[in-house]
Amino acid sequence: MEYFCTVPNLLSFLRIILTPVLVYIFFNGSVAFAGVFFTLISMTDLLDGYYARRYGIKTKLGAFLDPIADKILISTTLFLFVYVHVVSWVPIFLIVFRDIVVTGLRLKLIYNGTSLVTSDLGKSKTFIQFLTIGCMFTALFMKNFLTLEQYDIVLLCIAGMMWAVALMTCYSGVDYVIKYMKIKKNS
Repeated sequence: MEYFCTVPNLLSFLRIILTPVLVYIFFNGSVAFAGVFFTLISMTDLLDGYYARRYGIKTKLGAFLDPIADKILISTTLFLFVYVHVVSWVPIFLIVFRDIVVTGLRLKLIYNGTSLVTSDLGKSKTFIQFLTIGCMFTALFMKNFLTLEQYDIVLLCIAGMMWAVALMTCYSGVDYVIKYMKIKKNS
């Protein structure tokens, strides 16, 4: 029997539950505090993975819930930065579209009794997304300490980072589609 209330699953649920709190802090608190809060929330991703591997607590729910929690936290935070004009909506759209496609494939496989395991490429993509978001929080925090020209250069660097992340995310999505097609062909 598979246990649903494991520490890794609870950490993934915590990431989902704390995402609206992050939104509230972003708009009603300080950007610095929101950045620290985001960092703490994102660290639960490392903790749940570590705990699951270390203690051999891997569940089907966890395999699905962990990437969903990441997608909710990352997509929500990226939309916050679109809203305050730190990044363009176009690379964010690509990231969210890829996430919807991959989640749909995961759901279809789960429905058919199999799964799509998170790849190392997918894990690297998530780490780089967290890192880029951390840079965006830093840029937004530094806005008051920079000249307009300096801040424009920072935004240009952030835009380049976002496009690199969007391309890596799309590449990861293609990798998942290929794996999905292989699984479907073999089943």
